[in-house]
Amino acid sequence: MKSSEGDFKIVGKGLRPHSKLTTILPDGRKITEFVEDSQFKEFIEEKKAQLKKKYSISSERYYEEKPAGEYYKIQNSLSNEEFDIGFGGEDFFRSVIKIAVNFYIKLGYEIEWVQRAISVIRKEAPNEMAYFFYVRPERYEIHNLGENEVSHIIHLRGDKSKRVLYAYVELFNMQNVLIRLNSDYQGPDINKTYAIDLKTGEEMQKDVNIILGRHHFEILHLIGRDNMKEKEARYRRVEKLIEKMQLRE
Repeated sequence: MKSSEGDFKIVGKGLRPHSKLTTILPDGRKITEFVEDSQFKEFIEEKKAQLKKKYSISSERYYEEKPAGEYYKIQNSLSNEEFDIGFGGEDFFRSVIKIAVNFYIKLGYEIEWVQRAISVIRKEAPNEMAYFFYVRPERYEIHNLGENEVSHIIHLRGDKSKRVLYAYVELFNMQNVLIRLNSDYQGPDINKTYAIDLKTGEEMQKDVNIILGRHHFEILHLIGRDNMKEKEARYRRVEKLIEKMQLRE
């Protein structure tokens, strides 16, 4: 996350920025690390011990706190000067494809069915498998989004009878991506979901309702929508929730 003053922060539970410790080594190099407030004092003592053992002296260090009344926003490489997050791009889609492939492999499934996706990740093939995906409300709800929920969700579906393997990834409940991993899938049926509550850092139980066949990927313009208005609305929703949490600090 990044503040309006340009200060970068890593966040933890509750989407609260971590404390920042910058250590100045004897040779002048600076090492910046982030840690949750509850662990900060122990972290400093641990660093002191490490530096004393390695350099036989204690190096100078300082701690930067979050400025009072300053808000932090989600940021990525496409963010504009106002720090509004950007959407899309080849690097973004490759990253999301990698999330899906890693989830698939971690579950222990055969790597042969995601070879094309791996080629895209390695930049050996163009991305023709990942698309922004927003289902029209009148059709169906992909999952039940809680009023104050901020989460990451990944859903993996393999359908042997329809010969399709795909994943649905939702980041911050606003960047929703559908990934066609294989259009000639002949592996086992798969229906797996992982979700994490970004406010608590705990895993969530989610029922994801998205069942597609091979032909659906040819008519995504009819069953999904890719427009900045929808993505912008979802971004503003998350932004307001984060601001509300920071006001309570």
